[in-house]
Amino acid sequence: MRNVIDLFNFLPHFSSPVGTSSGGGGSASVRLFSSGGDLPSHIKVTLPALSPTMELGTIVSWEKKEGDKLNEGDLLAEIETDKATMGFETPEEGYLAKILIPAGTKDIPIGKVSGTVLALTESSQL
Repeated sequence: MRNVIDLFNFLPHFSSPVGTSSGGGGSASVRLFSSGGDLPSHIKVTLPALSPTMELGTIVSWEKKEGDKLNEGDLLAEIETDKATMGFETPEEGYLAKILIPAGTKDIPIGKVSGTVLALTESSQL
């Protein structure tokens, strides 16, 4: 319940109504999503274990930017393991929707969500 209260305490600090912008400086907009089933199909990209002894990794660089189209097998990121720096390929066709962990972040545990991919399906309308 506290997170909901924090969100509502945050919203009044905008100088214009949510989702709009005014001509003045300092305004921002927020897009809120419902938890209903109306979100597009997406894939959570997690930090993979790139070696048998790997427990933590570092994202050296993202080779794609948010909004880029991804083909299966494209190089998505360079990840430093405990032994080497290796390429991490795109797990699925789609669009890179969001990078959640920026390049240069160290000691990321295996399995941590690092980004999301908007999946391409036959019903996708982009």
